[in-house]
Amino acid sequence: MEKKPRILLARLDQIGTEFSLAKLGIKHMPMGILYLAAVLLKDGFTDLRICDEIVGDSIEEAIRDFRPDIVGMTTPSPLFYRAGEVTDLAHRAGCKVILGGPHPTAQPDNVLKECDADLAIMGEGELTMLDICRGRDPAEIKGLIYRDNGQIIRNEPGPRVEDIDTFPFPARHLLDLKKYRGDNEMGFHVKKNENCLRLFTSRGCKYECIFCARHIIFGRIPRYRSLENIMGEIEEGINRYGIRKVVFMDDTLTEDEERVMEISEEILRRNMDIRWACFSRVGTRGEILKVMHRSGCRMVGYGVESGSQKVLDGIKKKIEIGEIEDSFKITRKLGIRTKAFFIVSLPGEGEKEFQETLTLARKICPDYVVVSIFTPLPGAEAYDRIMQHGEIIKNRRSFFHTADKALHKRQKRFLFHYYLSWPYFRNVILSFNAGEIAYFLSNVKNFLFLRA
Repeated sequence: MEKKPRILLARLDQIGTEFSLAKLGIKHMPMGILYLAAVLLKDGFTDLRICDEIVGDSIEEAIRDFRPDIVGMTTPSPLFYRAGEVTDLAHRAGCKVILGGPHPTAQPDNVLKECDADLAIMGEGELTMLDICRGRDPAEIKGLIYRDNGQIIRNEPGPRVEDIDTFPFPARHLLDLKKYRGDNEMGFHVKKNENCLRLFTSRGCKYECIFCARHIIFGRIPRYRSLENIMGEIEEGINRYGIRKVVFMDDTLTEDEERVMEISEEILRRNMDIRWACFSRVGTRGEILKVMHRSGCRMVGYGVESGSQKVLDGIKKKIEIGEIEDSFKITRKLGIRTKAFFIVSLPGEGEKEFQETLTLARKICPDYVVVSIFTPLPGAEAYDRIMQHGEIIKNRRSFFHTADKALHKRQKRFLFHYYLSWPYFRNVILSFNAGEIAYFLSNVKNFLFLRA
């Protein structure tokens, strides 16, 4: 019987740069490769390890000590050049290298031209990776990009699994869970000795925001896990890992209100002693939020993006300013904390629109804000528009780099104007506890670190 390959799955970080997530203390579990690992384990590929640079793992040491036959890396576009560095390292050790994730999917014609990896996977990678590890002929594997006598071949897209209940639960047991404790990235306080369960209840998003590229992997037609399957994963987290904090990672958990109501009611029916957080579009009705709160929801992150209706319409967000204001008012009234995601310098944003955004931020007064600089990702509609004008500069370390100091200044202005405003301080006085103050101070430290 043919010996099965030793497989190393890696999540990369921008090692040695100011963009390193490890330096910022971000340590959420690598859900994509945990699903991939679970599928491989189920098929008998048990000689498998995970290396996560974000929590300080060394891929150099992993390759040296484990001596894998295959190194698979999930590759977002900002980490593509790090993937090239690791590819060279793995090849020197005699390993076959496979890239997967957003960048190969968004740039299938260029990925193997710009990186010396052996294979690349487009789209959802579980079944394609399984075929590779089983030793199937590359020409027969859907979703694969490979070389044949120096020529780069791109096969037809891989199948999209409609019944996502068929995937096993993520292989969290392969991780050293101590490295992920205190995962506070959501603004949802997790103590330093606590684990946090992150899970997806669906794949796909029907919305068409021009700055988002998630649809290139998961599609625009949502596929939902069954209620029983979701509860099974939460119960595994409680019973096997002692977890009491949960973050639902779906882009819009509340998009189907009936479904989030069923999840909330089932948590109550099973007497699950958990506190949970989620991401949501604005517009969720108060009756739904009320049941969510009763079942343990303590934080909702809303994608606001801008306070200008003109900008929101231009990015195809399909929300109204009034909906934003109402959602934050209702959510706060029910005792659920809020986190608002904003993006500065979106298409169409001038000084007037930026001031409208500052005004809205103070009015809705979220407990936390995340302010990003607009960065069009390959696969997003905005990327193609901006590439036509040559405004994206590639460098070796970060796939995107802006030399425009005005954008950094605008981001800084937003954060200072918001966090030094009276509405925010009023929130601090009325509702913050020691744990959340510690989380806030860690954000201040990270912000100052990045500015330096």
